[in-house]
Amino acid sequence: MTTGRTHTELKFSGDSRFISGIRAAVEFIAARDGLGDADRESLGAAWETVARNCITGLSEQHPLCRVLIDDFDDRMEVRLEHPSFSAPGFGATTVAAGMPDESHNLDITRRVDRVLYDARNGTASVTLVKFFTKKPPAS
Repeated sequence: MTTGRTHTELKFSGDSRFISGIRAAVEFIAARDGLGDADRESLGAAWETVARNCITGLSEQHPLCRVLIDDFDDRMEVRLEHPSFSAPGFGATTVAAGMPDESHNLDITRRVDRVLYDARNGTASVTLVKFFTKKPPAS
């Protein structure tokens, strides 16, 4: 695990080749933080699903998705932001992994500990959270 917080910010366009490169960065940071192979690959696969969904919403008006990778002492967060990316329009929502909820992609929620959705000021985001230790109860 890291002893402090790190922050990585990337932007990518509709070229799907960027997805595998950013997935490699996500998985590298997860490995550096001490996540095992299965957890690291699950986080990478969840990231890839979210990124592919973002690409379908890109347009000439909004040609880029923004990715923020943050690690903390207890968790890693990967956030994807885009002005036209679809997400619930009712502010922040938290879903604990594995909780059945028809409005969320169960494939993603099974791969990470939490999925946070937010839509504010014309920008939507999805944040994937993976804890380094036992995941906390759903909030």
